[in-house]
Amino acid sequence: MSFPIEEVRKKFPSLSLKDEGVARVYLDNPAGTQVPKSVAEAIYNYLMNDSANMHGAFITSKNTVKLVADTHRAMADFMGTDDPDEIIIGASTTALSFHLSRSIFRDFKEGDEIIVTRMDHEGNISPWLEAAADKGVKVNWLDFNEDSWQLEVDDLKALLNERTKFVSLNYASNMTGMINDIKSLTAAAQAVGAVVYVDAVQYAPHGLLDVHALGCDFLTCSSYKFFGPHLGIVWGKKQRLIEMYA
Repeated sequence: MSFPIEEVRKKFPSLSLKDEGVARVYLDNPAGTQVPKSVAEAIYNYLMNDSANMHGAFITSKNTVKLVADTHRAMADFMGTDDPDEIIIGASTTALSFHLSRSIFRDFKEGDEIIVTRMDHEGNISPWLEAAADKGVKVNWLDFNEDSWQLEVDDLKALLNERTKFVSLNYASNMTGMINDIKSLTAAAQAVGAVVYVDAVQYAPHGLLDVHALGCDFLTCSSYKFFGPHLGIVWGKKQRLIEMYA
């Protein structure tokens, strides 16, 4: 069976555009994927027919509540969990990480330590550096291995100790193209009691996510990387979310 590539291309209006008679080519990976017509139509139909605040008595409000609930269920399925209450959706992955950093670091104190990596996107570095500076927390940097181009468990273990409270990790790098062993890295970090936050923005469009199998505490991705609107999504382990907002 051959893949119906021409039929698929027809679903993306942007692929038919030309510049001075030459078919446009999209090579800007950070800008995300092109949007299929079905996504644009869904957004248009909502704005034209049901745009409203949530939790009102009128039909547009009820339809909005249903749309949001359906979206959380869909993203829960996408992440590999059956609990839509573990899903947080916001303006962007970076914005969500900045907001969550204040809650995650709420009880951190001077003398505590965190680990960030040299292969992460700025969106999975800056939020933690800012929060660490506010709390007087020490920042340790995990380099990627120059032979494997991956984050290695032994290198992470060399940085871990009883003061390590938080570790940010990169699932797949848009710098090296490599996929990290998140399950093993997470297990090592959690062995000393650290919270693990995984950036899966680059991985999510290409591989199945199973947050419970990975064992991490948080995992984030961006829907505009897989044909959706420009939104950020974070999965958070239920118990962690309860602790943060207790």
